[in-house]
Amino acid sequence: MTPSDLTTFLDFHRRQLSSFASFQNESTLLKQFLQSPDFHQRAIRVQEQLIDNELIEQVELRLLKAVEPNQTVYADALMAEMQKNTGMWFKLFNSVLERYYEAGRPLPNEQVDILVDESIYTYACLVEKILAYRTMDQDSRWNGYVRHEHSYHVFGRHYLMVFYAQDDSSSLSAENVRLSYKDLLSDTNVQLQEPVMDDLFLLGVEFRPCEDSVNTEVYLDIFHQAGSLIDESTQRLYDRLAQLQAQL
Repeated sequence: MTPSDLTTFLDFHRRQLSSFASFQNESTLLKQFLQSPDFHQRAIRVQEQLIDNELIEQVELRLLKAVEPNQTVYADALMAEMQKNTGMWFKLFNSVLERYYEAGRPLPNEQVDILVDESIYTYACLVEKILAYRTMDQDSRWNGYVRHEHSYHVFGRHYLMVFYAQDDSSSLSAENVRLSYKDLLSDTNVQLQEPVMDDLFLLGVEFRPCEDSVNTEVYLDIFHQAGSLIDESTQRLYDRLAQLQAQL
């Protein structure tokens, strides 16, 4: 359970106490919370905000199913998968922190605090996109590709996931993205102006072959930029550049 999920649980706990609901102990209540529709309501509310702002089309069907009556078995299976993916996320995240620290450029505490405060559901969605790399065609792997994800803990936090190209000459190669991440985040900020996001993260995903096996290892890069409002003249400039690029 993440800090943000713990906060949600404490709200759930307070409601149970104020309604004089009976429960054996906090551990039992926590299990009840994880199996209850209350756990998924926050993600649903954020997705509803995203829909209102035309950033996604609909609430994910698995969330809606998980909060339906008599769907305990389904909700338990979804929770088990989410917890498994969350464990994978923390392994990746901890390896990033360790790698950055050893390189003498530790990830700023403010960014660590934001990422640690995410919800289990957000972590699960990020890991799902990483795992989906295995199903991508060879052209996508060779040229690199981009995926987008939102936070389902708070509205206004966006993740740009760049899956590094195997082709070193691609604009999405690891080296090129590490050099141009500011431009990529600035472009994302321009695209997300209605409304402006609070935080923009670029997650660079690199798959490397293991030296002692046929398996692959996943490496993450993390870059951050605060969302900001751009003026009309800057917006027109970006629109013009987009038109020119479309003509090439």
